[in-house]
Amino acid sequence: MPFSSIFNSNSLHLFKPYKQWVCFDSISGTIINLEQKEAEIVKALLDGSFQQKDIENYKEFINTFKEVISKNRGKVKHEGLPERYRLMVLMISQYCNMQCSYCYAGEGTYGMPSFMDSEIGKISLDVANKLNIPNIQFYGGEPLLNFKLIKKLITYAESRGYEFSYGLVTNGTLITDEVADFLKHHDFEVTVSLDGPPKVHNECRRFKGGQGSHNHVIRGIEKLNKRGVKLAIELTYSKKHKGKASIDEILDYITRFSKVFIAGYVTPAELSPSSLIETPSGKELIELMISVCDYVFDKVSKGIPIKEFSIYNVVRYLLSPTKTQRQLICRDAASRITVFSNGDVYPCCQLTGKKFYLGNVKKSDFVNNFHKRKKKVLRNFSINLLKDYWFKNLSDFCAAHLTYDGTYYSLREEEAYSKFFEYVIYRFITSDVEKIVDVWGGRLE
Repeated sequence: MPFSSIFNSNSLHLFKPYKQWVCFDSISGTIINLEQKEAEIVKALLDGSFQQKDIENYKEFINTFKEVISKNRGKVKHEGLPERYRLMVLMISQYCNMQCSYCYAGEGTYGMPSFMDSEIGKISLDVANKLNIPNIQFYGGEPLLNFKLIKKLITYAESRGYEFSYGLVTNGTLITDEVADFLKHHDFEVTVSLDGPPKVHNECRRFKGGQGSHNHVIRGIEKLNKRGVKLAIELTYSKKHKGKASIDEILDYITRFSKVFIAGYVTPAELSPSSLIETPSGKELIELMISVCDYVFDKVSKGIPIKEFSIYNVVRYLLSPTKTQRQLICRDAASRITVFSNGDVYPCCQLTGKKFYLGNVKKSDFVNNFHKRKKKVLRNFSINLLKDYWFKNLSDFCAAHLTYDGTYYSLREEEAYSKFFEYVIYRFITSDVEKIVDVWGGRLE
């Protein structure tokens, strides 16, 4: 393999976290620790300043480096598209009982306020069964505003012999004893939005009358935990939260209720102009990402099974013995479909443009034409459409949160993401890997 292939700045990323130089190969996922002089050699080869006459002086190192990268790249497999979808999201309520200041969905309506009726719901489950989709997730808006439909649809699925697993994404304010009992009985996986302690959570997550929702959410979470319902917490960090509590204080609080969480941040949303005001700056985003990373690795090092999904997925990739080159910007696009209350289907609730349209479940030809439409829509998620970031094989990126110039998608905060992935790699290579694997379930794959 020639130098021009190995020492390509778009494939090899050289960085120095603290005192240690690290080189990461984005094609093979190879991580190489380097001494100062070795880093200088790699840097010179990457930027083209290395003189041909000097190669002989460092021939042994260069050849060893080249052999390691070449060998590992030879093992890389190209990721195939999944044979089937794994998740159907049902938008059963495009209404919400809250008025979160940073909501990307126009108070849960997505510009189309409505409830899904039982006819659309039942047809959707029929479609899911025909397409061999195993998981159904109820979403909104606030899906528990249409709890009656959830009960009807599960009764319908059972009467038809459909075997689905169920999930629910909720703001948590409408969880009663009846709801909690039902979710436990049907083995739901539930995600509840909680931004932190009262002074943090109530800053943005309020009811329509302006009252903070924190206490209502905690009551709902406690009902779920009392029954042992599988629970994850989703927190959204807003610029308004800075100074209210440290990231560690926020995470200490939410992990009292669940050790599994998703840490996100406010991004500009077309349906919510206020989100522009609440979006963290690049510097604030770096602070958030680094703090979350430190928190997770520090807890895991002590044997505490904290799991944040974005960090977990990167570490899972780094530990995987078989590396793959992804085909899609967002893998969920190839494994999930979202059915809106009127029956229209898209890959995601945030991507509803014409080029993402997958049809309508009410159409008699929906299932027959689905895979053809799917193939066409997935072209819009090709990894080749994403700017050539060194870290683009490490994570999924939501197309709704990218900017598109007609040729390529790009991240709004490139530096923040670069720093984040550098830091995850740094914490990974300086951690006890056996401890990580043990704490996260004994196996990562």
